[in-house]
This record gives sequence, C-alpha cells and structure tokens, in this order.
Amino acid sequence: MHALEAVQYVPEARYNLISIEVLDEERCRIQVKQDVLTVSHGDRVILKREKCEGLYKLKEGNSI
Repeated sequence: MHALEAVQYVPEARYNLISIEVLDEERCRIQVKQDVLTVSHGDRVILKREKCEGLYKLKEGNSI
C-alpha cells in the first residue's frame, strides 16, 4: 500500500481532494483517457476510477 504524505485534511469539508501536484511529487503517473482516471506508481496501478458528476470519486475506505 502506498500512502500520501504532507496532505491537508479538513474535517468540515464535504469532500476531500487529492491534488495532481501531490501525486506528481510522489512520482505517480496520472493518465486520463475517455473519462477514466488511472494513477500508477512504478508498474502498479494504485487507483482507477470513472468520472462521476464531473469528479473522479473515491469511496470511503479506499486508499492509494
């Protein structure tokens, strides 16, 4: 499992966001193609989501 570091958490926020910049700094590869977001770290895909209501949403309990 890969964990992001130096992230900000806002308990009052309805949604928490992951910055592309943070993923880039963690040396992740980010690809968006035909409404599918894929984030890889090395040879491993750590996140793959379809766009929903204009966002790529994680469900509670997902981690990257």
